[in-house]
Amino acid sequence: MESYNHWSNKLANQTMEDFSSSEEAKLWLKIHSIAKREVMKGFVDRYRLSLQSKKVEDKAIELYNSITDDSINEWNKRLDKYFNEENKKQFNALDLDKLEQDLCLIQHFKWGGDQNNSLDKYFVSHYVKAIRSYNELKQKLASEALNVVENYVLASWYNHWTSIVIEHFFKQHKKVLPTIGQVKSIDFIIDGIPFDLKVTYLPKWYQDKIKSHLTSLGLPNSEIASLRKFAKKAKIKYGKLPANDQHYQIRKLLENHHRNLFNEAIAELEKIRDAKIRYAKQNAKDLAIKLYEKQGASRFGSENRIYLILIDRNDMDNSWEMKRDFIRLKTEIDNYLNNFDISNLNEMKLTFTYGGRQYSTHADVLFIIK
Repeated sequence: MESYNHWSNKLANQTMEDFSSSEEAKLWLKIHSIAKREVMKGFVDRYRLSLQSKKVEDKAIELYNSITDDSINEWNKRLDKYFNEENKKQFNALDLDKLEQDLCLIQHFKWGGDQNNSLDKYFVSHYVKAIRSYNELKQKLASEALNVVENYVLASWYNHWTSIVIEHFFKQHKKVLPTIGQVKSIDFIIDGIPFDLKVTYLPKWYQDKIKSHLTSLGLPNSEIASLRKFAKKAKIKYGKLPANDQHYQIRKLLENHHRNLFNEAIAELEKIRDAKIRYAKQNAKDLAIKLYEKQGASRFGSENRIYLILIDRNDMDNSWEMKRDFIRLKTEIDNYLNNFDISNLNEMKLTFTYGGRQYSTHADVLFIIK
């Protein structure tokens, strides 16, 4: 067997291909995932293991080094059984009905931070460096800051708990082996292949990429361009507002004063959305590659991924609400996993470039469309 550090370095260097094919590498990943104090203690107690090391990481190394080539399968089965037992406990501890009720109290989704959802950077740029007057700073803190913090905390809370539930919907399936300790590069294993789950929406930058495709179909290149066209036809005035506010205002003005044009506008908006969705689905691998390449440096990874992309075709800006649509999510995820075929792994293989280096990995895209 390769050394513990061999696989540790593979993970650190984002050389991930062996983790999809080598049973030894998969065993290392499982042991690495329980290298947390309480998780390791539970596993050691469960199987009455005698490990001499004191530190958790040293216990993981000691456990790994005690395994021989002949016993890899036996230890994989032992870890699999433990993971399934512990995951069942974790899932049962969730009060899913109460959690869903609470999540449905969130009426808007605003991060309240900077473009990277960083609250501290937002306060530095908008308050610390932007305001010289102490009195002005105090006034702004009293009138604005609390609302910014509240939006950030509520959005983070919503994202955290909906992500946990969605991840559990995968982990409950018979084809899936859950992990119980948090590992950056793996959330679960499907038919022996480790995957990281990313739940997201159709990115704005990708929708911008589709503009030329829309014009090739004889459609306006965006929804706001379409609405402005109809506003011009109706000779209605609208404010110089952010695109989302302008989108809402024009729709309401058309609906209130020009019902026929309003119906035409809604029909064209539906065509634009359908064309975007169809394009994204037909070019899913390209979308996955772009999602890898546009990662932030602090969150970079080249691990196998399943991108779960939520799209509300009636209002893409409100696709965030679908994260709490548990019945729809569970049904679609089960359908995906029921049809998951390991023989299609080669079709999931892709390469992408990041920081001047090329990476190879496997990724699949699951669209859930409302």
